[in-house]
Amino acid sequence: MAHHVLRDEAHLARVLDPLAGSYALEALTDRLARVAWEEMQEIEGHGGMIERLRSGSVRRSVSFTTRARWRRISTRRQGLVGVSRFAQLDEEAPPKPRPDPGDWVQNLGRRLSESSVEETQTALMAWARLLAVPPEEPGALMKVATDAVKQGVDLFSLTALLREGRPSFHLEPLRPWRDAEGFEAFRDESDRWVGRVGRRPTARLLTLGPLADHDARAAWAESLFAAGGVRCLREGWVEGRDLSGPELEQCDALLLCGTEQAYQEFGLEAARGLFASGIRLVGRVGPAGEDAEHWRSAGPVHFFHDGIDAIAMLGTLWECFGDGP
Repeated sequence: MAHHVLRDEAHLARVLDPLAGSYALEALTDRLARVAWEEMQEIEGHGGMIERLRSGSVRRSVSFTTRARWRRISTRRQGLVGVSRFAQLDEEAPPKPRPDPGDWVQNLGRRLSESSVEETQTALMAWARLLAVPPEEPGALMKVATDAVKQGVDLFSLTALLREGRPSFHLEPLRPWRDAEGFEAFRDESDRWVGRVGRRPTARLLTLGPLADHDARAAWAESLFAAGGVRCLREGWVEGRDLSGPELEQCDALLLCGTEQAYQEFGLEAARGLFASGIRLVGRVGPAGEDAEHWRSAGPVHFFHDGIDAIAMLGTLWECFGDGP
């Protein structure tokens, strides 16, 4: 059915020269093949894959690509539909499979630290030199072994040195990860919050001015907070309103949303009133701008805007929430 939709509605079959194929896809395929062949030649030119794995260059290359991809995902430059964009807080989560014992065995090979390969090898060599001339000080051997493990040296390599007097050939496994795992951690925390409190954490979005002035920013904030398992409720701000009413009792954060002009006119006054009401987190949708210090004079205001590290920001948000009201 999908190919019929693509053919009839997207008009993918309507090309000027059907026998020539798709130049864009063929160009990408040709480029991919050429780059892959160059990479294979470089690997073979440096002693083959075993030597590249031993030196840690493969892990460094993969880590470089992973970090770049993670930055795009965490800043939502690369969107994940249903996760970082268009998240549905009320959707029914699929049942989670029971843990497989085989996964536990695989997890045993993961690193215990974020040390680089060079730091791990240095720690292992320090352990080897110490074994060559054991120290007389009690406990010194155990301390070096503990420090080596903290630097990522696995127990198999430590015991191999004790048993054979030389390090074993051991390749560090590459850690598998999923694009959505950073946002899914907040969604899981939100589900646990529901179990404890009976509702999801809520952020009231106080809009300033007419709908046309704040709708785009409000929709952006609602999408961002939903990706972190937080529900946003819009409410129009009225200057001079009483912030001690019952509508704020089930509110975990308050955000002001409007134009820069609206912030300059009466946004700062609103922020001072929000801090006086005892709200855990007060934020402003939009960049900090030149008046950031004036806003911070009212209290620890958080600025939410496009391009920020969404995962880090959501982590700060959940730290403010704590264990619930």
